[in-house]
Amino acid sequence: RKGGKHMANVTQFNRTNTGEAILLDVQGLQDALQCGRGTALKIARQADAEIRVGRRCLYKRKRIEEYIENVNEL
Repeated sequence: RKGGKHMANVTQFNRTNTGEAILLDVQGLQDALQCGRGTALKIARQADAEIRVGRRCLYKRKRIEEYIENVNEL
């Protein structure tokens, strides 16, 4: 049980430092883009930022940022 609490703290730590992360999970993507899940996933698909790490689906922060810089309308 104690190990479970530690993992929750690590997850929370990662959530608060999404600005430094190279890869983002869906929640981190939403936090970075300040939008809902559907919009965040739409932007990630359009930016071709999805990467699979094992069974996890993560998103490349740099690709997302480049896409946002070059898009005129979302």
